[in-house]
Amino acid sequence: MVAVAFAISGADPYKVFAASLIAVGTLGIVALQSLASLSVVVFFWRRKDRKLWQGLVAPIIGFVGLAAAFVLAATHYNTLTGSDNRWINLVPVLLLFTVAAGIINGFRIRKYRPVVYAKLASTQLRQKKDHHYEPSGVDYSQRYCLVGAGPAGLVMARALIKEGVPFDWYERHSDVGGIWDMDNVGTPMYDSCHFISSKYTSGFYGYPMPQDFPDYPAWDQIRDYIKDFAEAFDLKSRVNFGIAIDDAQPIAGDQWQVKLSNGTMNTYDGIINATGVTWHQNRPKIKGEEKFAGTIMHSVEYRTPSEFTGKRVLIVGAGNSGVDIASDAAVFATQAYLSVRRGYRFIPKYIFGVPTDALVSGKISPPRGVSISGDLTKMIDTLVGDLTRYGLPHPDHDLLASHPIMNTQVLHHLGHGDLIAKPDIEEITADGVTFKDGSHVELDVIVLATGYSYSVPYLEQNASEWKDGRPQLYLRIFSRTHDNLYFIGYAEFADAAYRRFDEMAQMVVMDIRARATGINRAELLELKAYDNPDLAGGHKYIDSPRHTNYIEVDTYLNYLATLRDRFDWPEVDESTYQELIR
Repeated sequence: MVAVAFAISGADPYKVFAASLIAVGTLGIVALQSLASLSVVVFFWRRKDRKLWQGLVAPIIGFVGLAAAFVLAATHYNTLTGSDNRWINLVPVLLLFTVAAGIINGFRIRKYRPVVYAKLASTQLRQKKDHHYEPSGVDYSQRYCLVGAGPAGLVMARALIKEGVPFDWYERHSDVGGIWDMDNVGTPMYDSCHFISSKYTSGFYGYPMPQDFPDYPAWDQIRDYIKDFAEAFDLKSRVNFGIAIDDAQPIAGDQWQVKLSNGTMNTYDGIINATGVTWHQNRPKIKGEEKFAGTIMHSVEYRTPSEFTGKRVLIVGAGNSGVDIASDAAVFATQAYLSVRRGYRFIPKYIFGVPTDALVSGKISPPRGVSISGDLTKMIDTLVGDLTRYGLPHPDHDLLASHPIMNTQVLHHLGHGDLIAKPDIEEITADGVTFKDGSHVELDVIVLATGYSYSVPYLEQNASEWKDGRPQLYLRIFSRTHDNLYFIGYAEFADAAYRRFDEMAQMVVMDIRARATGINRAELLELKAYDNPDLAGGHKYIDSPRHTNYIEVDTYLNYLATLRDRFDWPEVDESTYQELIR
C-alpha cells in the first residue's frame, strides 16, 4: 500500500521512496534505543548492586540524547527524504499506527495465546560472579527440625550443612531414599517403575547420574543413586533413623514443640518438612463397591505384574502409575481394561531416537536434518496420532496444561487389543463394573490409580492454610501463617524434580539467614505475607486438585532468580557443594 501511494504521487523511487522508508526505519530504531536506555534505569532502580554511573547517569544521558535525536529527525523529515511532498513527509505518522497496532496485538495474544504472551517479556538473569556470600560469617544459634530423608530431605540437609545451620534430622524408615526404597512401608513403588524424566535432565547438582545408567533408570537404580549421593556427602550420619514426628505445635517465642515417636519432646526454632507427597492415597468411594466379590486395591498396594496372572483386571486412572500398571496388566492378565474419565495426552519417551525431555530442553541436539517445532502440542499430536482410534476420549487440554503422561507403551497394548479402553465407572457390581456408556465387564481385580493426597499428619491442616488438599504456600515453599515453617518438594511441575528441590532449599537457607541476621528480614516477611506471583506462565491448567498448585518451570525459576538477585544470594550450580564431597 505504501509503494502504491508513492507511485501515485510520482515520487522518485530511489531518491524519495527508498530514502523515506529507510528514514522511517531509522526513526523506529532510535525510538526503541531511547526507550531501552530508560528501561535500564527502571531495571536497576531497586537493585542493591546499582551503580550511579552505569545504572542511572549514563542511561539517562543516552535517553535524553536519543529522544532529542528522534524529535529532530521527525520534525526535519523532509531533510532526510529530500522531498517537500506533504504526504511523503507524513510517513513518520506510520510509527504511531504501528505502536497502536502492536498494543492491540499484545492484548489479543494475551487473551488467546497466554503462554506465548508470558514468554514475550520473560528474562533469565545471568549468574552473579561477584557476590559476597560468606556462609561461615554467620554464627547460628537457632536449631531447626528437618523431617524426611528422601531426595528432598537430602538436598535440604546438604544446603543446611554448607550454610552451617544447626538442625536435627528425623526419618521414620531405617534408611534414606524415600519412596524409592521398596522396603519403606507405604511406598507406592512397583517392579516395573522407571523414571519418567531421563538421566540427562535428572540428578542432583554436583552429582550427576552415572553414565552407564540407561536413559530412563529403573526404580532400584534410582534408589541406589540416592543412597550413593547420601554417602558421597556424608549425609546418612546426620539422620536419626526409625523416628517419626507425632505432633508439632507452635509455641511462644516463635518456636515449635515437637513430639517424637520415641516419646521425646524437643523445642525447635523452625520446621522443614520434606516428607514427600505420594504417601497418602486418594481413595474415592465408588457406588456399589461393597458388593464386589473380587479385590479392590489402590495402586500404592501394587508391586509386581505376577499379581495379575490369570485374572481379569481393570485399571482406573491414566496417570503415569496408572498407565504403567495397565501395561503390566496387558501382558500378564487374562484381559485388561483401562477406565478414564477424560482425554489425556500421551508423550513418547523418545522423539527421533532421543529422550524427549533431553531433546526439548536442548540437552541433546536433534538428529541432523530434523527441526523441532515450537508448538509442542502440535508436534506430539502429529507423532502420536488420533487417540480416539484406540477408544480413548479426545484430549481436552493442551499438552502442558496437565502433568505429562510419559508413556506410549499403553497405546501399543490398546492397539493390539491386550488392553481395552473404557469410560468412567457408573457402578461396581458383584461380578464386575458397569460403565457410563452402559457396557459391563466381569472382573477379578480393580486397581484404583487415583493419585495421592497431600498430608502432613503431625501438623494441623485448617481450611485457611489448605485448599483442595494442598497447603497454600508462598512460592510452594513458605508457610504464610508460620514464619518458621518450610516445605520442600510440595510443588507440581513438568520437570525433573531433584534440581528444583535444590533451588527451593536455597530459598529456605536464604530465609533462615535473614532470621538469624536481620538482614532482608522485613522484606522477606512482607513477601511471604502479600506477594502472589503468577507462576503458571500463562498456562490454563486443568481443574483438578493436583493442578491447584501447578507451576510452569521457566516462570518459577526466573522468579526465584529475581529474588536471589534482589537479596544478593548466589545461584546453585554444579560447583556449589563440591567441598562437601568426601
